[in-house]
Amino acid sequence: MRHERTEINPAIMMAGTRVLVELVLRELGASMTTEAIIAEHPRLAPDDIRAAQLLRPMIWPMSLQAWSIRPLRRD
Repeated sequence: MRHERTEINPAIMMAGTRVLVELVLRELGASMTTEAIIAEHPRLAPDDIRAAQLLRPMIWPMSLQAWSIRPLRRD
């Protein structure tokens, strides 16, 4: 899924910035407001926050999978 306000570089970031979409989602999950997130990342706009929210169903499962603890493989 591609959105004009996001890009993959190599992680999924807000287009034209180095702000990870996952970071925006985590900040939203920590009850930060759109205004607070924009104050923290001045290159973002309200449309960027909405774009991150639209990508949540795609991003969040990948994030959980990346951080899950897997047992070491023993040969």
